[in-house]
Amino acid sequence: MSPVAERPAQYKAARDELRTDAPYSFAPFTIHEWVTAPVEYFDTCLKWPMPSNYVPPIPDSAAFPDVPTLVLNGDLDSLTSPEGGMATAGAFPNSTYVEVANVTHVTAIADFDRCASLIVRRFMRKLDAGDTTCASEYNEIRLVERFGKKAESLEWGSPKQTTARVTAATVGDVIARWWSMGGFTGVGLRGGTFETAGNAHVTFELDGVRWVDDVAVSGSVTWNRTTGAIGAAVKITGKGAIAGTLALSWNDWQRTALATAGGTLGGDPFGATFPAP
Repeated sequence: MSPVAERPAQYKAARDELRTDAPYSFAPFTIHEWVTAPVEYFDTCLKWPMPSNYVPPIPDSAAFPDVPTLVLNGDLDSLTSPEGGMATAGAFPNSTYVEVANVTHVTAIADFDRCASLIVRRFMRKLDAGDTTCASEYNEIRLVERFGKKAESLEWGSPKQTTARVTAATVGDVIARWWSMGGFTGVGLRGGTFETAGNAHVTFELDGVRWVDDVAVSGSVTWNRTTGAIGAAVKITGKGAIAGTLALSWNDWQRTALATAGGTLGGDPFGATFPAP
């Protein structure tokens, strides 16, 4: 281990070398974004005292036990990479490595009965992962096409079509916020509030929630986390909206999911289908 005074320069040199020789090491993140992210602490040990006798965490001669071992890894995991998962599995003589498509850091806890949780249960009962083909069939992570402060800036077709898609995006954003909530009340991206209850079957009550500044959405949302079914019955108001009421539905587990919207906008019947948020 290097003396404390030498470590900052060594750390900088290592980062510079990555930028030059392997700039995509942490793709899609840049080297700077990755090493400064609040979930990574590469510089934590720079000031640690140097021990008089270095003892490695795991001796080089250590042999890992020949026991049934299951390693699950999301292929989009930016904390414990698939490469790291494969290396871990390779250290155990009797291991099974399963890479779960389109999943990030945790593969099985919030999975319910889709796939990864079933693999874990089966392995614990039989010491055999069994059929793991479902791990390659997870739906894609649907990204936000663009963030706009005003509805018209999104360029999502006619004013009514834009209103419907903004409404769906508002509902989708509330569901996304649920994952990081510490309680049962939350706020919209640009205003408004919502309350939520349940775990396997989640309900939301929206009060003027705004994903863009000029469209407010109020009403009820249901989310079945076991089947992926999402439904909403909402009222839309605001200067950027064609006011009215809509019923929305889509399935969060479905690949290339489409959302269906139907109701009344501007006093006229309205119906549309578009990519789910």
